[in-house]
Amino acid sequence: MRKVLIVDDELLVRVGLKSTIRWEENGYTVIGDARNGKEAIELFEKHDADIIITDISMPLIDGMELIKILKSKKESLKFIILSHHDDFKFAQEAIDLGVVKYILKHELTEAVLLQVLEKLNDNDQGLSNGNPEQGMQERKHNDELYRWFNHRHLSLEPEAERAGSRPLALFKEPYFIVSILMKFHDHPADRSTEQMMHYYKIIDHVSRELADEEHISLFLVTGGNEMIYVVQANEMPLDQNKLKEFMLTVRKNVKRITDLKLIVGISELSETRETMREAYRQAKRAQELGFFQNDEIWSYKKENQASSHFPFTLDEDRLLKLLNQRTTELESYLETMFNQLYHIKNTAILQEVTRQLKKLAVQLRNEKQLDPMEIDEAAPIEEFSSFSELKIHFVALFTKIADAIPQDEDPQHYSYHVRKVIHYFKENYHKNLSLAEVADYLQINKSYLSVHFKQETGVNFSVYLTKLRIEKAKELLRTTDKKIYEIAEEVGFDSPYYFSTVFKSFTQLSCKEYRDKFYVL
Repeated sequence: MRKVLIVDDELLVRVGLKSTIRWEENGYTVIGDARNGKEAIELFEKHDADIIITDISMPLIDGMELIKILKSKKESLKFIILSHHDDFKFAQEAIDLGVVKYILKHELTEAVLLQVLEKLNDNDQGLSNGNPEQGMQERKHNDELYRWFNHRHLSLEPEAERAGSRPLALFKEPYFIVSILMKFHDHPADRSTEQMMHYYKIIDHVSRELADEEHISLFLVTGGNEMIYVVQANEMPLDQNKLKEFMLTVRKNVKRITDLKLIVGISELSETRETMREAYRQAKRAQELGFFQNDEIWSYKKENQASSHFPFTLDEDRLLKLLNQRTTELESYLETMFNQLYHIKNTAILQEVTRQLKKLAVQLRNEKQLDPMEIDEAAPIEEFSSFSELKIHFVALFTKIADAIPQDEDPQHYSYHVRKVIHYFKENYHKNLSLAEVADYLQINKSYLSVHFKQETGVNFSVYLTKLRIEKAKELLRTTDKKIYEIAEEVGFDSPYYFSTVFKSFTQLSCKEYRDKFYVL
């Protein structure tokens, strides 16, 4: 007999559970009932228990705190939560603590409760909540299988033999392979094993709850931010469309309790164990297509084979020329390039192109001495949720780089007089310059100079000079320990207060913030 403890502050609930459920007939015995968490702990310490059925909102010690306390006393203890509210703010924590089911009180019947209790005796494979030694052994088998899925040269037989009576050995054909990639909104480089186990548990818990209702069997393998399910229908026939609907429901429920985005690929139906790795390859290809189509769930079809007939080469010289010229053709070029990559729909090619783009961005940042900007050269395309998100990121990055590249101080396409003005600015930016003074220096009409300077450079005399002074000030802030007032005077500002105001209007940072962020000595 498995021992059950009932905890609820409502008398009718406690009496109803004790009197209407045929406990003894189904292999259970109720060791007692408690009105709150404090009483429950006292009863547990006297009589022990295997299963706790508890409310959440109770006086003295509530349900969630009770679960934490009793879990620390008995790791194998299982919990079923009863509540009046569909309160998902507790769901993540409850899953981590080993809660088997979250049942709304108005849905509670003998059949529902017994079905949940029966799950505790099932041998269905899931994420281990058992003793540490068993958990380590299961983790080892899991890692072996994950490596097998991802490395064609490895054989399945040793892993299957070592797995012994694990559910994979009991799985019957036909089946589907489903690959789930977890996308994190903050794009972290690494997550701890404990953090990943937390997310595995949440997704697996939701998946199995829904699988039970649909009479679907699941076998799980995990690795990194990926979960692989071998999926088999127990009773009703299962096809890709039904499985996609099932995964849509899983994704919807996971979103209610986490901020994860799930990218799902579904294989074709496989008839033999020998085709399992090929089915996994299909699921991964389906994920690729989902990435390009901005569809989070995609089913593989034979016509979805990856294209290898469209080699792509990044024209770095062309891109560099457009960046340096700061022409409107830059966006058009990037748009055309990404349209070609979208047509190819090959993540290996896309991965290489994005690697080259990041390398080029770093090169330009260093060569042009641009303000330091964060560019993660090692980050994979998996950091993006979709192709469109990746495209937006790189178009914005290179537009930002183009805007940051200082204008050529003596561009050949400028007229003689404008080139002379730029040279004069370079030599005298620290002085109190005026348009009249520069016109006198060139011995030309002041109005004529003003009009033609703006026509050719795109900005007026004072804006161009101010931008030059701010660039010089940024260099001094990055590379010297000079005081702010000293830098202001050195680049041609009479007032350090006015200089500080202008500097922030151009950079969105105060002088101190800029130095703190970009100081390189």
